[in-house]
Amino acid sequence: MGKGSVAVVCIALGANIAFAVAHLVAQLRLHTALGHMSHGEPVLRAEMWVGNFSGVQVAAFAGAGILFVLWFMQAWDRADSPRPSRRWWQRRKWALASWFIPILNLGVPLLIALDMWASSQPEETDRRHSRLWVIGWWISFVLWTITNRWAQTLYRQAEQVQPVRDALRVGMLTDVLGVLAAIAAIAFVLQLSRSQIARERQDSSTFRPVPA
Repeated sequence: MGKGSVAVVCIALGANIAFAVAHLVAQLRLHTALGHMSHGEPVLRAEMWVGNFSGVQVAAFAGAGILFVLWFMQAWDRADSPRPSRRWWQRRKWALASWFIPILNLGVPLLIALDMWASSQPEETDRRHSRLWVIGWWISFVLWTITNRWAQTLYRQAEQVQPVRDALRVGMLTDVLGVLAAIAAIAFVLQLSRSQIARERQDSSTFRPVPA
């Protein structure tokens, strides 16, 4: 797992932040336009921008998600967590499969992340980083997932102006949570990568080959 892959993941997450902000602004304009009229050119224009940014946002999230999962597997390979006595969820296949299996994807990726986090920390107690980094990232991601599905459900069911405005409010909340989740994910990626590099340097300086 080189610096290149870490940079690519962070750039992809950063792009998601930019698209989420743009989508938030578009939804805010549509919400405001619907507050003055139920139809008309301003409403149609605002709806067009919301639709355009929604499509771009879905594509950007899918791309960032794929890159993040690939980086996650590389981080697993680099961690000290694989060991003979490992639990079932500590096996390599779950670093990938756990993201796509319903119910399991609510907790297993977090368990794997915590395991990688613990194994990458240096031996010195004062240099260890709190697990709150990992838990904060996961909570923000789960909250974003829940509100995103809620917003999509409201959009599908909305037929009148007021329900549409209600769905837009939830959609704007989703974008805010999406920005927070992406920022937390970037922090998680950077901190875990730095910890793994520091741990490897510490191990290489501690365990040196003994001359014959």
